[in-house]
Amino acid sequence: MICREGDRGDWLYIIMEGELEVVKHVSDQGELLYRRLGAGECFGEIALVTHSPRTATVRSCTAVDVMALDRDAFGTLCMTFLPLRAFFEQLTPSRLAMPPLAWGVPARLATADLTTPLRALADSDHALATGAYNPVAPLEALPQTGPYAAWKDIN
Repeated sequence: MICREGDRGDWLYIIMEGELEVVKHVSDQGELLYRRLGAGECFGEIALVTHSPRTATVRSCTAVDVMALDRDAFGTLCMTFLPLRAFFEQLTPSRLAMPPLAWGVPARLATADLTTPLRALADSDHALATGAYNPVAPLEALPQTGPYAAWKDIN
């Protein structure tokens, strides 16, 4: 298990390899599978963006490698790269609105292109990685010039 529903969330995770499942406890229905995630996808953003506890449990289905960004690093990246911030501002409400897989996927969410802001970031002069939903390959290192700005400063 990587994170548990209801716990404090201070990390964003990017899946480098492997498969994970996202489950939630639903009253009168028990534990429901909400989605499966694979290489190049991320999770943990909801707790960082909304300053709330984890909304779901994420556990591995296979051996996994993840890259983790703490709250401060996430906030700094979102302040520095506005298309990345826009991506997470769009992703968070769509994930909060997503029903369990057993209920089917609403057409508006199934057809939403949430990778456009990441593609825009990758095509800009500020590209950090190639591809929007591919394993992340660092292109440049950003030196730390002081304490990280808190995410709350940009909300």
